[in-house]
Amino acid sequence: MTKQYYDCTFFNANVITLDKLNPVADMVMIREGKFTYVGEYKENSINNSVLSIDLKGKTILPGFIDLHTHLWAEAPTISVDLGSAKTFAEALEILKAEVKSKSPSEWIFASNWDESKWLDRQDFLDRKILDEISIKNPIYAKREDGHLVSINSPALKILQIPGSHPGLEKDSNGIPSGILKDVWLDMSEFYKEIIPANILDSIDIATSKGITSVVDNLTIIPKGQKNIIQAYQKLDNEGKLNIRVFLNPTIALLQEFHHLGLQQNWGSDKLRFYGFKAFVDGALGAKTARIIFPYVGTDIKGNIFINQEEIINNITFAEENNYTMCIHAIGDEAIDILLDCYEKGISATGRKRSERKHRIEHAEMITNEQVLKAKKLGILLSMQPNFLKWEYPGGLYETRLGKDRFMGLNRFAEIQRLGAQLYFGSDNMPLSPLYGINIATNFPSEAIQISVLDALRAYTVNNSEALFMENKIGTITVGKFADFVILTQSPLDIPKSDISDELVESTYVNGKLVFQKDK
Repeated sequence: MTKQYYDCTFFNANVITLDKLNPVADMVMIREGKFTYVGEYKENSINNSVLSIDLKGKTILPGFIDLHTHLWAEAPTISVDLGSAKTFAEALEILKAEVKSKSPSEWIFASNWDESKWLDRQDFLDRKILDEISIKNPIYAKREDGHLVSINSPALKILQIPGSHPGLEKDSNGIPSGILKDVWLDMSEFYKEIIPANILDSIDIATSKGITSVVDNLTIIPKGQKNIIQAYQKLDNEGKLNIRVFLNPTIALLQEFHHLGLQQNWGSDKLRFYGFKAFVDGALGAKTARIIFPYVGTDIKGNIFINQEEIINNITFAEENNYTMCIHAIGDEAIDILLDCYEKGISATGRKRSERKHRIEHAEMITNEQVLKAKKLGILLSMQPNFLKWEYPGGLYETRLGKDRFMGLNRFAEIQRLGAQLYFGSDNMPLSPLYGINIATNFPSEAIQISVLDALRAYTVNNSEALFMENKIGTITVGKFADFVILTQSPLDIPKSDISDELVESTYVNGKLVFQKDK
């Protein structure tokens, strides 16, 4: 398919290039999808452009690169969103309305429920509760963190999860409660035909937030991942991808994809394979993140989902074959285990430090000692400022960890002081870099709060380096892809508390307009 490029010039702009060699500009020129000029106003450039746009002082920023998403599942095409529910009762009413819109036996998919913010009742949804909603329609309701799912009796019967599965919670009588913790199922078979539409709707949401590139983590079983990959490939072949997508299949596909000759960053300008995802532990909300001291009021310390010898071998294989590992570890003990695995896997190749930019995904409870060890090994900290919404007093993290420990998470400022670099993603909680930038720059803790400029860099240029794409995206620089967002005001010039998605006026990828806010 013929690529469409738009030659244009933007002037009278406040260009925040994030390029240290050329930080200030008021004009950019774009030809064939790339920046060809970034600098001071030139009259002759206006005259020679097919299209010239006077931005009247509005701000141009590099497009946001979201390093950790589940993009394909963001849109509500597949599932009803429970994230807006302020109470348990309201969440149930949303589900009841969805049941009424479906025919008997049709699946009900729901997502983003979070009991920690319900005002009336803070219980997990379970089988008995969902059976009261419907015993004719199978219901699959995913908690916001994705690590806990609630299902009703019809869904339990259809899915036939083995009774011995450690993530299948049972009540005191040994009967499945309908709560699944870190049970990764292939639900895509039930909505395979609408995956492409959901991807396109999700991309529309992303571009409305100023996002121009994402890493999409495919955290379901291999067959389901292949369904999603095929949908992405079809959309790319049809020229329908309006952003750049870097796919992270799980480690279960590493050997198969290697034998197929898959190389890192193989693909097109819009769709590339990037790294391989694995899990050491679960999530704090589900009490499956592995921590050194037990969760409040319990003897639970969370779960470990890896065989350490196996993951070490995979790290060594990745080192030797130029793949990047993106491994989830949230709890302090999980991070210890992962860093030990990275150290052993890297040293098995005879190296002391990796050049593959392997990552710890989340690293929420990372200690100073662990930060320094990660830095020494060349391991990147892929973190989510959006998670800070649970770190305020009285919030989910205090409930799970207690008053003495909950403020020790996501210490972005301290990590920087130790000389490590930050790499930010949203994890769809919500899918919004500006939300994350707001909370990271306003959070009332010296160990956490960072500058707006550092937060912007963590969502742009730093992430381009993590993706081995620093020569193509991440800054507004001559020769790079013209991926940028136009904001009505500069985040550097307004009160930090005013930073939000409302600033986004338009988004461009390859110099092509992919989002425009309604006037």
